Amino acid sequence: EPRMEKCAAYRIDQPETLRGNWRSLKPDCTALWVEVGCGKGKFTAETAQANPDVLLIAVERCREAMVVAMEKARDMALKNVFFIDMDVAKIEEIFAPGEIDRLFINFPDPWPRKKNAKRRLTHRTFLDKYCRTVREGGEIHFKTDNAPLFAYSLEEFAACGLEVKNVTHDLHKDGIVGIMTGYEEKFHALGTPINRCEIVCRPFVLSPEEKKRYFAKFNVEGLLRGDYASRMTGYATARQNGWMSANDIRELENMDRIPAEEGGDLYLINGNMLPLGNAGA
Repeated sequence: EPRMEKCAAYRIDQPETLRGNWRSLKPDCTALWVEVGCGKGKFTAETAQANPDVLLIAVERCREAMVVAMEKARDMALKNVFFIDMDVAKIEEIFAPGEIDRLFINFPDPWPRKKNAKRRLTHRTFLDKYCRTVREGGEIHFKTDNAPLFAYSLEEFAACGLEVKNVTHDLHKDGIVGIMTGYEEKFHALGTPINRCEIVCRPFVLSPEEKKRYFAKFNVEGLLRGDYASRMTGYATARQNGWMSANDIRELENMDRIPAEEGGDLYLINGNMLPLGNAGA
């Protein structure tokens, strides 16, 4: 691939080796930005040019499009942008937790059929990955011309408890705002409104390693607790027959534990309310 070889200085062949150390490509950078799906690189190159203190990493699965983007960067003699050809689903393999300061998602495939919802780059599965690799308080900047995708995405952001700000359904209504992608220029020329918003990142689910150690359990007993009088009667029976301690009961009632040295963990039986171990049982 002669064109790719001529732009080799802009391509990262083994991005996983830079995980946690991307800033070594530009030690004086003030921030690390990542663009998901850079296409032919108009937005990429112009953003890098406008922000020379930022290190920009562009991700693109289509090598044919990516080589065009790299050629733009080369022709503009940019020193702060590099390219990766990979699937964004692997983002956690490439970037360490909290390593990214800002993530751009510009005009992704809307995957309009409901059965393909999980493929949308704003599905909660992807949001989970982004919120692990983007630092807490960092941002995702999202643009699309597809109104149904934008509505769906806002619902996903809300479902994940993420803060959304600067929402607009017609970004360029009063004039061009910010740097446009190649697609965006075409859509805008056709009069298509551009939707845009910013999402503030924060972790919102267990990590893959935590998922191996923890699991969620639905507490059916919580639905069957009964009223206060019924619970107290049941606790009294359990307490007097030696199969619940004071602390067992207090935990079920969301009360603080009694210190063990004060008898909170003792199991007693009726009669003289002796410790179970002293009753000859």
